[in-house]
Amino acid sequence: ELSPSRLWNNPRRRVLASLQRRRTAAGDVQRPVTDGERWLATDGDGPTAVFRVLPVTLASFVVISSISGHCINIQQRRRQHPTTSGTLGFATLLLGGGRLLGSRLLRESERRFAEMAFAKAQKTKAYFKRFQVKYKRRRQGKTDYCARVRLINQDKNKYNTPKYRFVVRFTNKDVIAQITSASIAGDLVLAAAYSHELPRYGLEVGLTNYAAAYCTGLLLARRVLKMLEMDEEYQGNVEATGEDFSVEPADSRRPFRALLDVGLVRTTTGNRVFGALKGALDGGLDIPHSDKRFAGFSKEQKHLDAEVHRKYIFGGHVAAYMKTLMEDEPEKYQSQFSEYVKKEIKPDAIEGMYKKVHAAIRADPSFVKTEKQPPKTHKRYNLKKLTYEERKAKLIERLNALNSATADDDEE
Repeated sequence: ELSPSRLWNNPRRRVLASLQRRRTAAGDVQRPVTDGERWLATDGDGPTAVFRVLPVTLASFVVISSISGHCINIQQRRRQHPTTSGTLGFATLLLGGGRLLGSRLLRESERRFAEMAFAKAQKTKAYFKRFQVKYKRRRQGKTDYCARVRLINQDKNKYNTPKYRFVVRFTNKDVIAQITSASIAGDLVLAAAYSHELPRYGLEVGLTNYAAAYCTGLLLARRVLKMLEMDEEYQGNVEATGEDFSVEPADSRRPFRALLDVGLVRTTTGNRVFGALKGALDGGLDIPHSDKRFAGFSKEQKHLDAEVHRKYIFGGHVAAYMKTLMEDEPEKYQSQFSEYVKKEIKPDAIEGMYKKVHAAIRADPSFVKTEKQPPKTHKRYNLKKLTYEERKAKLIERLNALNSATADDDEE
């Protein structure tokens, strides 16, 4: 396709002017040709080029293509369109030698048929007949079924033994950790822990960061072990040092085993999902894992820096950022850490706060059901709809009152 400026500056502009004069004199075009129309060209065997109508001046249009020097026909015959009769039309353009030998443009209806002739049907009837609808949660983009199948498949020789998953999900204001198992009826939740429970243990701010995810995983691990009466036997890693830890099997019962389910999150190094994983490991759960995704792992050295990981577990990265903002941008610190300022939490006191939270979780990981406030009674601006019995009783009451008033008037 050539631009209008290149067409006008082309040495063959005399050919274009000749086409304009022929169109004006012959009057064989019943409608103006609009800019941007697409034309299909054939040489008898099949489509060879696509034309576009381009303006030459404000008052003239021409159909031209990058193919020149030979004859091109725009045509469509009955064999492609059985419902039509005869030839839809043809146009012969010869660009070369500075002369235009002949031209005839297709009308609107003919142009549409010419375009339809070479338009490939992308989705046929067979496509729709064989189309298989995906699962609803795949259509919603919520579940990775390729990963889920590998997490829930259980060996047949284990019969109906549940295969537990350590599920971690994040929202804007909460961290959700669950121990679930799959069944035909749906997933069954054995135990769950949420970061909005952490204020009961002394953590009232920063409920979605890496340190809060660690506390949520620790709370779930201690809760499920206490539920199964295994909390005394498997204490886990009492002192969080940041080093990798795996629970060792005891003499009587094997440790509780679960598989990490991260959902759709991208498993990058230092992701908060692995903070919850570290909390569950230190809490005493047996979860197959590698230390390559914990915060502090160096890809070059292929080694986990325990000090860096410990800093993230106790909120050291948050404290360092708080100190930077306090020195450089005090106004931004007041707005971004407003809850910390309101609770009078200083950067140096964050590590001690998390240590107290870990100890409180180990002391009592049991779930406490929150008491919901009764719903507020809203003021009613319209009359309540009465039942048939209520309307009947109200009518009898009105009749009795009317009869008693009539009797009083008669006595007077």
